[in-house]
Amino acid sequence: MKTASLLRLLGSTLLLIGSLSALAKPRPDSVDVFMQRVMQRHHIPGAAVAVVRGGKVIKQQTYGLAHLGWQAPVTPQTAFQIASVAKPLTSTLLGVLVQEGKLKLEAPIGTYLDSIPAAWQSLTVRELAAHQSGIKLVPLETTRDFRHARQQAALLPLDFEPGSKEFYVSSDYGLLQAIIERVTGLSYEQALRQKVLQPLGMKNAQFSYTTDEGLFRKNDIVAQASQVYSWDKTTQQYRSHEMRYPAWYYAAGGVFASIQDMTNWALGLDKATVLQPATMATLWAPAELRNHTKGEFGLGWTTETYHGHPIVGHSGGPTLADVIRFLDGPEPLTIIVLTNARTGFPPYLAKAVAHYFVPKLLQDRPENYQ
Repeated sequence: MKTASLLRLLGSTLLLIGSLSALAKPRPDSVDVFMQRVMQRHHIPGAAVAVVRGGKVIKQQTYGLAHLGWQAPVTPQTAFQIASVAKPLTSTLLGVLVQEGKLKLEAPIGTYLDSIPAAWQSLTVRELAAHQSGIKLVPLETTRDFRHARQQAALLPLDFEPGSKEFYVSSDYGLLQAIIERVTGLSYEQALRQKVLQPLGMKNAQFSYTTDEGLFRKNDIVAQASQVYSWDKTTQQYRSHEMRYPAWYYAAGGVFASIQDMTNWALGLDKATVLQPATMATLWAPAELRNHTKGEFGLGWTTETYHGHPIVGHSGGPTLADVIRFLDGPEPLTIIVLTNARTGFPPYLAKAVAHYFVPKLLQDRPENYQ
């Protein structure tokens, strides 16, 4: 009996020690658990997350597969198609050109572009970057180049008088790209690489220059590129689903960038590597309309108050890339989420990840979105 009691006591003690040991082990990173759950729910093959606060990398993690055919895992150097998150990169370039005195935000766009329609004459660079142009989006699939796009757009009536409203339309950034190319004497890629990508160490950022020529599609090789996918509910399988961005439109979308690139970009913002603090404040401020009311867009950024926190950001795809930057608190906080899935749910991932890094930030369970 004594032996049996001793064995029971020993077993209980070992069980208690095991339980205490399990409690002592670090719990799984809740961000990782969240990402794995949402990737499974929404059929996202691969993703990457970066969290940067005050010039320091708090977290950088990759998940899943960049290419299903080759079963290639996502790495920090995997180049994702970031779609409209190219606009904050263009905004960074815009700020550099303003600092260099090559561009004036209040100048009419006709200062830099020839053959501007009369209805566009009063439109300023600032209003163009803040989506206050009123210029309609031309059909990208049939537009040959910028000159053709401008000719098509000039034939259409404005949706509204420049500066009287705001409406998100990416072709604004096609015009902005032409202005950048005029004042720098460089292609958009050359200007972005020289003034933003290289100074910030964004070594994986690339462009595919995809063109359709009859039955053939041609593009440059993008090193370590992730394939873009969508989920076919009928067949229950993944399908390749990449958007072709015209080269004249790259300032609006079309950049491929890795999570390491985007991390370095956020670090560069924190450290004022290429942009002065006053310039960043200008880019992130809600742009005023001509009636002096403030809109929801900055210059290349969206602006909002999220659960009491002023933030700026942008999404693309709408779920290929999602970036937000918290502007309050002692240090700026940037959350970046990249995926290779073009899905139907809203772009909420960066805000969901922010929940784990911003004290008392409410979260409305976005992982349950359908």
